[in-house]
Amino acid sequence: MNDNPITRPNELVYINLQCIEPFIDDLEIPNRQFNLEQRKISNERVSSILPEVTFDPTSGHYLLLGGYTTLLAYRSVHSSNTLVPCKAYYHLAEDECYLLTLDWVFKNNITNWYNRHDIITKLTTDFLYTENDLAAFLSKQKKDIQLYLAPPSHIETETVHQQKENIINKIYLQRFVHNYNQDYLAIRILYLNQNVTTEQLTFIGWLRGNGIKFEECHLTLEQEHRLIDSALNLKRNFLDQIRRTINEMRIQNGVEPIF
Repeated sequence: MNDNPITRPNELVYINLQCIEPFIDDLEIPNRQFNLEQRKISNERVSSILPEVTFDPTSGHYLLLGGYTTLLAYRSVHSSNTLVPCKAYYHLAEDECYLLTLDWVFKNNITNWYNRHDIITKLTTDFLYTENDLAAFLSKQKKDIQLYLAPPSHIETETVHQQKENIINKIYLQRFVHNYNQDYLAIRILYLNQNVTTEQLTFIGWLRGNGIKFEECHLTLEQEHRLIDSALNLKRNFLDQIRRTINEMRIQNGVEPIF
């Protein structure tokens, strides 16, 4: 692990658009973000969000570390020889390039699970960063990092070891369109020590029974996971709302709240 802290970009430079290439290929940029940035650049010709880059002496190009949405918008609007204002870093090590890209991904809601998983796995495997290191760098909790690390390879073996066959079997009997949603629930139970009950699983089925087929709504993987979390917390959130409503009614009646 590189112990040197990453400093701020060194200077503002104007770089030919064709000389900038992504450090990470195939980041999934949300369409809404891209469309907003594209309209802004179309109307104003420049963006207030400056791409962050570092020079790569091997290729002679600048590697893009932050501002992927902005670069894509520039490419869609301007010709390849357009000069783009960028914030440039000097002398970054490879692990620092991954760290800065990961930081941008989290701060800009690039929520594709595989994008985050690939970068985090690279940092922990090739550069020996720990989950705590990454959590501290991103100002996140350790559990936020663990969500994007691959679980041990044999869910079935771990299920038997922890004697949780009953709930895990019920998860895999759920009619999920995408297998990764079943895996997500299994990971929560087996590797993050989170409790999921049979009753909570019924709430996920309840969503489908009310015509909310969220796996067919063209959402990102993480957005689907957020909806699963909402379903798991459905009863608790409902009861909390009822308690708040009772307190508000009691206050209106001149009585002290009880919850």
